[in-house]
Amino acid sequence: MRAFLSFLFAVLSLASWPALAQQLPPTPSIAARAWILVEFGSGQVLTAEKADERVEPASLTKLMTAYLTFAALRQKVLTIEQTLPVSEKAWQAPGSRMFIDPKHPVAVGDLIKGMIVQSAWLWPKRLPVAKTASCR
Repeated sequence: MRAFLSFLFAVLSLASWPALAQQLPPTPSIAARAWILVEFGSGQVLTAEKADERVEPASLTKLMTAYLTFAALRQKVLTIEQTLPVSEKAWQAPGSRMFIDPKHPVAVGDLIKGMIVQSAWLWPKRLPVAKTASCR
């Protein structure tokens, strides 16, 4: 009798599984201006709030930029003395600033200091240069 009840419970549980899988939890209340939750494997957006709104990057974005930059330095893709141009668009972008002249290239070391010490957003706008390094 016990085996039969266990079997019956298992069958009923499996029968209701698709219905349970289709039910999504309510959208969470998050104290952020914009956010997005993506399922990693499929890339499917599960839920979002103002996902297409342009906002200043979070500190985590700057930390990840620093991580990629240091990886590029370690792999000799960038050097600390290397100078990079700063576009007028990046220089005029809202957010924290480094007070530089966009007509003159800026050393990678100075951009790193500006990002970390001054919390400036100028260096992450140069991220395509650092993207060539793979993280290990």
